[in-house]
Amino acid sequence: MDEDSHSSALTTSTPARLIFRLALGLFQGLALAFLFDAEQAHHWPAANAQIFAPAILFAAFWPLLVLVSLNIRPPILFAWAAGAAALLIGLSEYDVWRMGSHTSDHWPSGQLIAAMFPFLFIAQALITAGDHDRKLIAQYATYFDTAWKLGLQLALASAFVTLFWIVLQIGAQMFHLIGLNFMRRLIENRWFAAPATATAYAYAIELTDVRVGLVRGLRTLALMLQSWILPVMVILTVAFLAALPFTGVEPLWATRSATSILLTAAAVLVFLINAAYRDGAEEEVRALVIRSAAAIGAVALVPLVAIACYALMLRIGQYGLTPDRVIAFFACGIAATTAIGYAVSVTNIGGWLRIVEATNIFVAFVLLAVILSLFTPLADPARLSVDDQITRLKKDKITAEEFDYSFLRFKAGRYGEKVLAALAKSGIGKDAAKVASLATDALKAENLGDLVAKQEKPTPTQIEEQITVHPKGASLPAAFLSQDWTTDPRYGAPPCLAGNVKCDAFLLDLDGDGTQEIVIVDYSATVFKAESNGSWKRMGSVVLCDKQDLLKADQFSLEASALKDIVVGGTHLRVMLDCPNS
Repeated sequence: MDEDSHSSALTTSTPARLIFRLALGLFQGLALAFLFDAEQAHHWPAANAQIFAPAILFAAFWPLLVLVSLNIRPPILFAWAAGAAALLIGLSEYDVWRMGSHTSDHWPSGQLIAAMFPFLFIAQALITAGDHDRKLIAQYATYFDTAWKLGLQLALASAFVTLFWIVLQIGAQMFHLIGLNFMRRLIENRWFAAPATATAYAYAIELTDVRVGLVRGLRTLALMLQSWILPVMVILTVAFLAALPFTGVEPLWATRSATSILLTAAAVLVFLINAAYRDGAEEEVRALVIRSAAAIGAVALVPLVAIACYALMLRIGQYGLTPDRVIAFFACGIAATTAIGYAVSVTNIGGWLRIVEATNIFVAFVLLAVILSLFTPLADPARLSVDDQITRLKKDKITAEEFDYSFLRFKAGRYGEKVLAALAKSGIGKDAAKVASLATDALKAENLGDLVAKQEKPTPTQIEEQITVHPKGASLPAAFLSQDWTTDPRYGAPPCLAGNVKCDAFLLDLDGDGTQEIVIVDYSATVFKAESNGSWKRMGSVVLCDKQDLLKADQFSLEASALKDIVVGGTHLRVMLDCPNS
């Protein structure tokens, strides 16, 4: 079926379909209002997480899924709607179960809610395109057309609802000017707000569904604008890669966020390459600069993703798996698959970047499988992280004191609680008795603060060993090392003074009194000053503006402040300047 016949099939509209969509939107709004009201009043079903979590996830996603599926043939629509309902309910039930005793407010986890957006979007596009072509694997042009239509529908509907609420707010303010507040009270009532929002969204979906020409025109404009951003992104990426041999990778590792930043850059590059490639037709009309940028960007993806994944593997090797690193690991796998496919596409086998099509389709199915795996026992990040941390403890890669009991107690849900209980009974490793004792303390802790209070404080020798002092050859005063910093009720202890964390210390005379202050730098910078009685007191903090590496390389000087202090009642209030943009 060609593009024109496809467009015609999507423009069929009947009063019955409009009424159904409005009714479904109203149902969604009333269901959400009921659930929000139950949660606020703490009555059924909010009192039961295994009912409330599936209900809220179902009410938030399922009606919208049906709204955008009405162009699918009825048998496929019914099967997809039933399957999506079972999926939403099943995933939320497992999500509640895995959180164990730490289920918070009976809501689904934020990770599950966030994952459902890309999962359902991709699944919807694949099913709609397959139904349109009457194939399990549709033509790439159909996938492209379907995905962009769906994305623009949702974006335009969101803009419509936003404008709808702006108009309501303006109306409420107008009535308020003459002393009538009924409209303000009305729009603040969830029993109006939720149904009105959902119904307006459903109406907007109907409007965009029957105005295919408008949607396609906006798509063409959006793709053209995005394709001209591609050369800028490619220049930045190539310049970054070219600079690495001169700067080295140490500054990159020091950020502790290299993987996330580089994978985000890779995702943006992939998106813009697809904006330039479009559905693969009429490639001869692409400007040479865009065609060249797409090819260069496809090749640049490989080193960009390789560096991101290498940074992640270094962190995993040093500190083991955490739920975030498990997710990042799978993200690296998907990014690597995409990068390889895009790089191969530069050979122009079958046409200009033609292999991008097969890569995108393959990665879409893989992404669905990965998301399902992460939110089921198959690859639950908490389960994998707990297993990995226990393995590290068994193999003596970390000591009993270094093991993160708080992770098992408060961040790993049911899997962590189960393993922690086993550790409390018999311990593990060469110092099993110590492990059992610390695990028992962790089980008794009601919150993270209780657990920190029960942990053994590092000795002065341990603190000294994990702090790098600047300038080189200097040492920290014995009184500073022996002081108990965990008793500060207001600010708490800097990690390297209360636990097993490495940091840097700088001896600087900041106030010009001839006595050096101590600046402790880890994720932030804290200043300590000696008191007349020999003890040390927290003096304040320093905004680092991401200049930790320059500070550690001794590329700094001490200068008087450019601004005067504001003195109020004898207290000096110092202006903390914002970090510069560059």
